[in-house]
Amino acid sequence: MKSIKLLLLFILLAPALSYAQTGPKFEVEGEEPINTGVHLRNKEVHYDIKFKNTGDEVLKIVSVSATCGCSSALSTSDTLKPSEEGVIKFTFNGIGMGPITKSIVVSTNEKENNSHTISLTMNM
Repeated sequence: MKSIKLLLLFILLAPALSYAQTGPKFEVEGEEPINTGVHLRNKEVHYDIKFKNTGDEVLKIVSVSATCGCSSALSTSDTLKPSEEGVIKFTFNGIGMGPITKSIVVSTNEKENNSHTISLTMNM
């Protein structure tokens, strides 16, 4: 009888355990796309993108790249322990007029979904 109860308990808990967070998890703070606000035309735009490792293993930032030559992005941390926060320093050359959208791509060591595209909007 005791073994039947243990078996039933295992059967009931197994699905919940399979959904438990394992591994690193990259999460950007705030909503996307990130609105950096209104900026003066022909002036460099600088913006800090805050992110966090919400997983239960070490998160490694493999690469950070801008999608065009008019902007750049650099992570201040390559490795984050669980619950640690980091910053990606974004810079746009400021050439443009009106609403502008730029993107950066962050690659991580996550087991699934290890490539993240972050969009930033601004008004010049």
